[in-house]
Amino acid sequence: MNAARPSLVHWSYDSPWNPLFGGGGAQRDWEILRRLEDDWSIDYRVGGFPGNGEPPDARGIATEFLGKGRGRWGGRIAYALAAQKRASADSPGDGIWSISPSIFAPVPAYLAHPDRTAVSLFHLVGWNAWRKYGPMGLVAVWHERQILSRMRHFLCINNATAAQVRALRHDARVEVVPTGFTPLAEVASESDGPIVLFFGRLDVYMKGIDRLIEAFATVARERSDVRLVLAGRADIAVEAKIEQLLSGHPARDRIRLETNPDDQRKAVLFRSASVFCSPSRFEGWCIAAVEAQSCGVPVVASTADGFLDSVDDQASGLLVPNDEGIVEGVAVALLRILRDPALASRLGEGGRAKASKLTWDAVAARHDEVFRAIHEGRA
Repeated sequence: MNAARPSLVHWSYDSPWNPLFGGGGAQRDWEILRRLEDDWSIDYRVGGFPGNGEPPDARGIATEFLGKGRGRWGGRIAYALAAQKRASADSPGDGIWSISPSIFAPVPAYLAHPDRTAVSLFHLVGWNAWRKYGPMGLVAVWHERQILSRMRHFLCINNATAAQVRALRHDARVEVVPTGFTPLAEVASESDGPIVLFFGRLDVYMKGIDRLIEAFATVARERSDVRLVLAGRADIAVEAKIEQLLSGHPARDRIRLETNPDDQRKAVLFRSASVFCSPSRFEGWCIAAVEAQSCGVPVVASTADGFLDSVDDQASGLLVPNDEGIVEGVAVALLRILRDPALASRLGEGGRAKASKLTWDAVAARHDEVFRAIHEGRA
């Protein structure tokens, strides 16, 4: 490490090059770290999933892969065991640690230095872990509670999560730092009728893809020209699960599944969309929703915590209550935008204005302030 710069060790099982995950949180971590590499000596300790490639353009970032497990759960478990061993034998020393914890990959050892560690929280999962995974989710519930009870410095990407943390930990430092996005390429759209687009990690439960598929049946009955595109990262098992959901759908011929599109194809999908829709059950921010807004595409989303900040209801999109009536609510909101070009245009312009304020440089600068306050003992 360069002695002239303070040490920053960042821990996360996920990275943007993880072939099984590669979520928005991992992209956020990387965009921040690469903007801090001139001022901090950075170690990036990340899950060693097979196929997880070396980070590009990392002049001042030393990457260490932990665990070599295969599959979604095998990789998480291998990372958790390797990170536990590594963190138990190490400490922040004169520097600080930063963690983006997954409650499904518990590493109690990196919670051992609460005064020298910054925790990035994208959302609180709570008992959703039980609902999603049954008894296996109890470990995640326990791990999240350990994080909330033991740590002292939290960086939350939305106000709702920050409010929950403050209610539980009035003695902790809780900062709200929204996330940025990388502008999409300027490409020609595919103009072949109106398109409802979902883009993101194809996690059926978390992202509410099952809700969207059901809501589209109502939309399709009224509008014979509308198509649904479900695009994003997925492995074979997830793809098979979505295909099973689509089996027998009354508008199956108008639903397209695109897995693992590259950046060029991603830009085409966003610039061709009429509406972006993500009825997530829980969400920390949703970079994809901001990417859609940057392209002037109105958003329909649930009132999951992250969307309360990443989308301006009635100004850049329409938010639907995240409750038992969400399927009907999503259908109504989609049809409202599809029927009303003036509304779609107004929401699109509002989205462009919102996205213009969300830059990675601003996000990284705010993290730098918090990290330095922790390092200097001012937090």
